Amino acid sequence: MCSTAWFPDEICSMMYVFGDGRAPSVECAAIVEGVVKRQLATLTGAARNLAEQRGSREIGLEDLLFQLRNNRSLLRRLIAYAKARDRVSGVRTTSANAPCEDDDVMEVVEQDVEAADGKRARVLREAIGHFDLTGELLTLFDDETVDDIKRRRMEVMAERVAKMDEREHMRFTEARRVSLCSKNGARVPAQVRLFVQWLGIVGSDSDLVEALNFLATETVATIVDAACLLRIETFAASARTLSVSDLLSNVVNAGIGIQPNDAAVVASTALRTEHYREAIRRFPRTAQGNVIV
Repeated sequence: MCSTAWFPDEICSMMYVFGDGRAPSVECAAIVEGVVKRQLATLTGAARNLAEQRGSREIGLEDLLFQLRNNRSLLRRLIAYAKARDRVSGVRTTSANAPCEDDDVMEVVEQDVEAADGKRARVLREAIGHFDLTGELLTLFDDETVDDIKRRRMEVMAERVAKMDEREHMRFTEARRVSLCSKNGARVPAQVRLFVQWLGIVGSDSDLVEALNFLATETVATIVDAACLLRIETFAASARTLSVSDLLSNVVNAGIGIQPNDAAVVASTALRTEHYREAIRRFPRTAQGNVIV
């Protein structure tokens, strides 16, 4: 076990959900956790500098979202996630006065259900409005563009679930309820404090933490997506080396060149460290490291 790993169990659960084997390698989890932390540290570092320029010691949600202004697909996905949480919160509050849980959110997102702006979506809209002077990014709240990578990710997940027995499905369902800020689908204050401490940020504004938690999950998903496709590339002994953009673009056709029986073997095989290291290596690189999201 890597002594610097803070979330080995949570990362392993998330890797499993997004396509790794039933028992992901602890070494692979340490690699993924390290990349997630570097990604979030880069974002929060830039956000902290922006906050200081406006005279604040604490990072605001607008400071973080400003760093994502050129990544429209990620902003769109974050907005969809916020709307989904608003929708589930409203349903649960009305029906059973129960807390919103992460697995409920995933159900809504998987069904691609539109939701009117609730509290979380309004907070995002206000934060983006602070720096989106032309209103161009605010149009994302009404953008109905299909997120092909997210759609294919959910389709692959559904295909995996359809082949599970009851015991495996229960295990998968429990894993889906895990994030770096939650256990059993619900936010845990101690877990949130650990997450904030891990990132080394001052304060713990709930909206900011929720956005960072989403970005952590999305980073894990993106890395596993690419590693899974490398597993297919390796299995097929392809002579062609794909860039990570090609790999992610080919998520829609992830099984091309693989026979059905072979595809099942590939999908059930745990990812190895070389899959993760090579996938990460192929992401675009800056002075701060590889850019995953």
